[in-house]
Order: sequence, then C-alpha cells, then structure tokens
Amino acid sequence: MGRIATRKIGDYIDILTDYHSNGSYETLRDNVSLVQEKSHAAYIRTLNFERSDFIHELLYVDEHAYNFLEKSKAYTDDIFINKIANAGSIYILPNMDMPVTCGMNLFLVRFNSTVDQRYMYYRMKYSEDYIKSFAHGTSTKTITKQEIRDIELPIHLDCVEQDCIANILSNLDRKIALNNRINAELERTARTVYDYIFLQGEQAKPQRLDQKLTFQRGVEPGREAYSELKSETHIVPFIRVSDLGQIPAVFITETAANSSYCLPNDVMIAFDGSVGKMAIGMDGSFSTGIRKIKAKDTDYNDALIYFIFCSDEIQKTIARYAVGSNILHAASAIEHLTFPWSKDKVERFNEQVKPMYQLMIENIQQNKALAEQRDFLLPLLMNGQVRVKEKVQYARTSNG
Repeated sequence: MGRIATRKIGDYIDILTDYHSNGSYETLRDNVSLVQEKSHAAYIRTLNFERSDFIHELLYVDEHAYNFLEKSKAYTDDIFINKIANAGSIYILPNMDMPVTCGMNLFLVRFNSTVDQRYMYYRMKYSEDYIKSFAHGTSTKTITKQEIRDIELPIHLDCVEQDCIANILSNLDRKIALNNRINAELERTARTVYDYIFLQGEQAKPQRLDQKLTFQRGVEPGREAYSELKSETHIVPFIRVSDLGQIPAVFITETAANSSYCLPNDVMIAFDGSVGKMAIGMDGSFSTGIRKIKAKDTDYNDALIYFIFCSDEIQKTIARYAVGSNILHAASAIEHLTFPWSKDKVERFNEQVKPMYQLMIENIQQNKALAEQRDFLLPLLMNGQVRVKEKVQYARTSNG
C-alpha cells in the first residue's frame, strides 16, 4: 500500500478564485449580463451541479462578459465549492464543449501539477462532510478561501497511485456522463418527433387529460419514518421534489410509504415547488409534492405521457395555473390540461419514440448501478484498503 500523509490542500492549490475576483459589484453589473438564450459562454451555477443538468438549466454570457471575467474562466475537471448555503459541497466540471465561466456563490479550485486534479476531486468529495464542517454562520453558512486552503486531508503521496485511483473512478463517471449525453440527445430527438407529429397539420379535438390519466399523490411520512441507513430491512428510497432525476439520499419505512411506489418506467412530475419538473427512471416511494401519472386506458402509454408533459404547451399551462406566495402548488392546473389525441398520430409517435424512451430508462438504470459501484470503491481507494496492483488491474479492465 502506498504512503498516505495528512497535508494542507492549500499546499497544492494553483488557483482559488471566484466570480467576484473580477472586480467590484459596479463593474460586474456594467460588464456582465446573464441571458437564457445560448450565447458565447455558459455561466455555471450550483443549480447545474445539483441537478446534473448542463443543458436545460444553463444561463449564458456574451463574449465581452466572458473576457471581462478573465479570472474565473473555467475548464473541464475544474473543482467547484459552494461558498454559501450548502457551503463546502464539492463538484467537478464536465466537458461542456463550449467556453465556461464560474457563477456567483462558487469557488473555483485548480491544483498544481504535483497532484492529479481528478484525484483531488475524489479526495475532497470523499471528505465533503468534513469540509462542510469548516463553514460558519448562524442563519446562512459560509466558507472562505483561507478556510479552504487550511483544510488538511490524507493524501496519497505516490503520483502513480493518485493517477490510478483517479482513472478507476473517472472511468465510471465518464460512462455515466456518456449515458447522460446519449439521453439528452434521445430526448431532444423525441421532442422534435413529438412537435412534428402533433403540432403540424390538422389538429384533433383536444381531450381533457384528467379524464384520461390518473395523478397519484405521494405521502408525507412522519419524522420517525426516515432512515439514512440503506442496509436496514423494510425500507425504501424516498423521492422528494429535489430528488427528481437524482438518486434519492434518504429512505423511509415500507409502512410509511403506504403503497405510494413508482417504478423506472413511470412518469413523475413535481406539482409543488419546482412545478413541472419531470423525471423518469425513478424507483421508490415519493412525496406529496410529486404526482405519478398513469393512463386509465390503452390510448396513452408512459412514453407518450412523458413527452406530452415535457411539451412547452403543457409546461406553460402548469406554470400559468400554479399558485402560492413562497412555494408554488400546481394541482389546480390538472383540469386545464388537454391534448389533441389522434389514433393515427399516436401510432406514428409510438413507433418512433417508444424505443428511445426505453433506452433512456435503461441508461438511467445503468447509471444508478455505476454510481453505486463508484460510491462503494471510493472509501476503499481513499483509505488504502485496495492494493495498487488491484487498482491497476481494475483500471485496465475498465478501459477495455
């Protein structure tokens, strides 16, 4: 086993910067405008990392703003740390295939060449709870640059061993990223097919979706029903609105779940909070802020339901009828949702899109298995419980 020694990560940091390193609030306001339409560079935010969404939830800046933000230009494999709120959360930037700049409320960290950048990401990710303990504040937790520099972590001193560890874990994460890109392209293609079939030509008479579909509401378990121990018996994953599209982080008892279960093919939608947020590939019990949408008869199927509810028209209708001052609630929108059903059009849609939908489900399920494998290996590698020889063999196998 290679030697592991405790070191300050500041000893290895080459760049530690943020959005506000580029100038005063006034100069930033005068030189930087954020837009939703695709522009020169992506403006990366905490939200993108938390939702693993680097396509639909992006903001952009123009070329002038990107060049003005010279001190916080970001590149593939740069490490990001939340500055406030969930301070100390660790992320890594995927390949965006376009220029990227660091958003507010994030620190950007780049290590020098004496350590492997991705190794340091996994080292910090494994120690995320410890890093978060450095955050301070009463109502809103924050962490400073100096506090980050002063963090001490056990570091593998052998660079070859660092590379090997990074390679093992990166192989899994890269496969996950590839599946995500495939799914994004499948969804984009399927939406184009949907628009072409249902929005072109003669329109059928709209059907009320509440008469054709069921919207099952989830449960609100009591505090005593929760468990963070995945190994316990008689517990199931519990999906909250924030977990849609992610692997749930908490579990509840089967009794508390009260038959509010979903399976990977089921279409899930948020009706509270992030109204209209969609997810498939989920498996577990779900909260009251979520609805599981199922067909009452064979006129509709899961693939069709999913892309109906992803459509701009339905999303806008849900947003229009959502109410609430602090938290939006969209249950009242159900009776206003319609769809121009046509047997011929639905058959054409099913023929082209159902195979794409199924492949999307399979990729999501594979990603869950890959993430579980990665999370199982992470502590073994970081604690030196797996020998270098074993790691080298695993890396070669993963590379094909």
